[in-house]
Amino acid sequence: MSRSLTFSFDIGYASIGWAVIASVSHDDADPSVCGCGTVLFPKDDCQAFKRREYRRLRRNIRSRRVRIERIGRLLVQAQIITPEMKETSGHPAPFYLASEALKGHRTLAPIELWHVLRWYAHNRGYDNNASWSNSLSEDGGNGEDTERVKHAQDLMDKHGTATMAETICRELKLEEGKADAPMEVSTPAYKNLNTAFPRLIVEKEVRRILELSAPLIPGLTAEIIELIAQHHPLTTEQRGVLLQYGIKLARRYRGSLLFGQLIPRFDNRIISCCPVTWAQVYEAELKKGNSEQSARERAEKLSKVPTANCPEFYEYRMARILCNIRADGEPLSAEIRRELMNQARQEGKLTKASLEKAISSRLGKETETNVSNYFTLHPDSEEALYLNPAVEVLQRSGIGQILSPSVYRIAANRLRRGKSVTPNYLLNLLKSRGESGEALEKKIEKESKKKAKKKEADYADTPLKPKYATGRAPYARTVLKKVVEEILDGEDPTRPARGKRIRMGN
Repeated sequence: MSRSLTFSFDIGYASIGWAVIASVSHDDADPSVCGCGTVLFPKDDCQAFKRREYRRLRRNIRSRRVRIERIGRLLVQAQIITPEMKETSGHPAPFYLASEALKGHRTLAPIELWHVLRWYAHNRGYDNNASWSNSLSEDGGNGEDTERVKHAQDLMDKHGTATMAETICRELKLEEGKADAPMEVSTPAYKNLNTAFPRLIVEKEVRRILELSAPLIPGLTAEIIELIAQHHPLTTEQRGVLLQYGIKLARRYRGSLLFGQLIPRFDNRIISCCPVTWAQVYEAELKKGNSEQSARERAEKLSKVPTANCPEFYEYRMARILCNIRADGEPLSAEIRRELMNQARQEGKLTKASLEKAISSRLGKETETNVSNYFTLHPDSEEALYLNPAVEVLQRSGIGQILSPSVYRIAANRLRRGKSVTPNYLLNLLKSRGESGEALEKKIEKESKKKAKKKEADYADTPLKPKYATGRAPYARTVLKKVVEEILDGEDPTRPARGKRIRMGN
């Protein structure tokens, strides 16, 4: 009997995976693998490596130019500097101006403040690629960056300084109060120090410079300072203010004008299709008399899956766990599954301990479950027990318990939509609604003292950070809902469209 060979390739940026599969026909349910393997490329050996590096450099240069242009436009519109000042050449040693301002030896003029901010726009400090790590993993840095951060910290310890500007001046032997000191510095001198100062340190020193300059520079209001250098993302109201100044930011832009950036859109680059919905739409289109090509196009268009950060996926994930839990070797009853799901909805999540406790309280302490083994298979498996990250972070932070029901709902809804929520925002919201904020004020004061001892960001302005799911859901919303309904009814649905291979393309 003749057998056909299928060659499959998985092409990555540093490797190519391959497999040769032999089958009698396309419908063969049991093909045999003739061979498979992976070809690995040496590091940076890809022909597109140089092109990719140049593209990255061009994007970095452009982002800096856009950052400087936005800050300059804001200062001009606020009448802090003139358009002519905005176009002037930079100071030979702006870090010297910053250091003198921080130490109280100099009061910055508007043009000097512009030079300093323009320098900080090039040297914002290192934040361990926080925006990337939120989308990919907990650690977005690399060994080289870590070494540069350590070198910067060693220099600060060596000179007994607490800011980037002062450290650079000490290392370059610049003396404050010496008028011609900046002229003795070559422009790229500080760049040869091979340092990367932590972003948090740079944020604090920039805010300090702006706050020291505000009383003597007309137009440099607290609102302008926040727009330039605040730690948390801009609010809707602040974006509206920027629009009045002619500055429009993309929806995925996070942070202030100086320290913000566009969030990577990893989840939106490749949107997969739900196999169940695809098959349903495909068959429906063929029954209508449409061509096979037209049916495929229609199916691919209507079967896109949502992001994992949606209520339907969180409930689907939780329901699948409840379906896989065993008590004395038997699946949980529909009643217990519904009770556990309702508990998770109220608390925002379950834990391994709370899951075992809830089951034993209903079935007896002698009941043996597979909960312990289930959540030791993978170190991150317990993160799947988060049902509502917005509710969970409010409860975990201790803030949810001291909010009124109405403010609690507002906070939860903002967090679900990806909006920034800080303790200060909630306190102001309570006061604006005529409600007591005494308990929250006490908590802010207590937590701020702890943060101050650790030299961390101010607690009052630190946004709450829910643990959102990343990536894409495996199925369309309707399929996710259907699976949840079946599991809560006590059924054990198999994964949809897994038993039959569906060709979803040419």
